Amino acid sequence: MESLALILRNLWLKTQTLGKLCQDFASLLEMKIIEKLSLVLAMSRWVYLILWTRGVLMRLK
Repeated sequence: MESLALILRNLWLKTQTLGKLCQDFASLLEMKIIEKLSLVLAMSRWVYLILWTRGVLMRLK
């Protein structure tokens, strides 16, 4: 009986470790996605600024 309890305890600890690893991976993936989205937003702001400046310059001509 003690060996079964030990096996179940070890299995429980392994599933806890696996759950923690999955959680860490998910948070890392989320950070990467947020990083990419912020990069896209920053680039789109620059593109908008360039197009707006071009439009203003075209009106001045």
